[in-house]
Amino acid sequence: MLDEIIKLQIIKNEKIKNVKLYLYEIDSDNMEFVKIQLHYDDEVFEFSAENYFNALIKLRTRLEKNDMKILCKGAQKNV
Repeated sequence: MLDEIIKLQIIKNEKIKNVKLYLYEIDSDNMEFVKIQLHYDDEVFEFSAENYFNALIKLRTRLEKNDMKILCKGAQKNV
């Protein structure tokens, strides 16, 4: 079940793109996990974990392998 949609900005190759992050309160493959999905052009990045924070860590790790970063103040060292 879709819980919420969050608007984000992703930077890749110095270009900023607006995207949406879909939060699901239950992953249909594992009822004890939540799921997040990020759609970027034709790619879908999907991760599940015991909470949204851990799923977001997985997403950020995967995006960084593609030279992509989520732009948010919470990712800055001085916040």
